[in-house]
Amino acid sequence: MTGIIGLLSGLYFIITISVVGFILYMMYRIVKALEKIAETYSKKNN
Repeated sequence: MTGIIGLLSGLYFIITISVVGFILYMMYRIVKALEKIAETYSKKNN
């Protein structure tokens, strides 16, 4: 019984880390894309 709980908590830990990592990665990609858009936009205006 304790082995199953340990396995589930380990799985939950791995899933949580991968979800957090994925969210951070997506945020990073969005920020990079926005920076690129802002760069091209400011170049057009100048």
